[in-house]
Amino acid sequence: MHRRPTSRLPFFPAKEEAVADTIAETVDLLYTIDQEKLTPDQQIALGSALASLAQAERLDQINERLRGIHQVLNAWAMKATIEGGR
Repeated sequence: MHRRPTSRLPFFPAKEEAVADTIAETVDLLYTIDQEKLTPDQQIALGSALASLAQAERLDQINERLRGIHQVLNAWAMKATIEGGR
């Protein structure tokens, strides 16, 4: 995670703007926000962002499982092709 000094974001603890590279880093970053300094609208947006990230993380997990299933099916198809050609 990269951090740049800034004074624009007073709800980050060290008055830094942080840039996350992954979903997990983004979640970690969002949990560092001082929610007491947020307006009600910002708190709602933060909750929505956390929910969206949780959904994205779950979709990423599902995608990884599907990728594994795809590899198994491809291996079976290759084996069937090789054995069928004998």
